[in-house]
Formats: sequence, structure tokens, C-alpha cells
Amino acid sequence: ECASCSGGTYQDDTGGKGCRACVPGSYCKPGAASPLPCEAGSYSGRTDLEDASQCTLAEKGYFATTGSTKPTPCSPGTFAATEGLSECDSCAPGSSGAGGAFCSKCAAGTYAANPGQGECIPCPHPLSSRG
Repeated sequence: ECASCSGGTYQDDTGGKGCRACVPGSYCKPGAASPLPCEAGSYSGRTDLEDASQCTLAEKGYFATTGSTKPTPCSPGTFAATEGLSECDSCAPGSSGAGGAFCSKCAAGTYAANPGQGECIPCPHPLSSRG
């Protein structure tokens, strides 16, 4: 007797025997013929998910692209202020960040002229900034 695979598994072969575990970064609805990737902004390392809602949202300070198995930390000069992002935003000019959930305004005597700078640099002599 032929039967559909249960959620969290799939079968992609005609006449296949048994069901295969879903793959990391994906979910498999009941009766699936192939895994579906976790949506951008979410991830999973598990192999038993049966719905997109079971994928984990990327935490603040991290992002996840479609089909991710783990979140990726924001790089210096970027940030993710909310969870569930598919990419990090650039720090605005006048601020910097080490990568994380926020950017910080440059301190007095330092500046960041471009968006996405990882650190504020000292103002050249004889210039200054108020911070």
C-alpha cells in the first residue's frame, strides 16, 4: 500500500521505499516531494520540521538568508535591531558598530564619514567634533 510521508520527511523518488528526513535549513510538509527552505530571516539546523513557522527567527544582531542552517552575525559597521532580518543594515555616518543589535554615535574628537564604518576614527589635526 502506498502512503504519503509524514511531516518532517519527504520522498523524491517515484516508487521510493520509506521517507527521508528533511534537511537542515528546510521544512517538509506532510506528503512533501522535496524540502522547502526556511524563509529569509529564519533558520534551522533540525531535520524534522514540517512547517515554516517552526524555523527559528534570526536574533537581534544576526541575519539569516533563505535556507540558512544557523544565523550569521552582523559584520562590523552593520547592525540588526530587530529579529527575523535577512540582512544587516549599515551604521549611519557619524556612528559605528562592532556588529550587533545597534550602532553607537561617535565620541567627541572622532568621526565616521561613511555609512557602514566599523569604528570611529580620530579627527585629523586641527579638526574636532562634538560627538
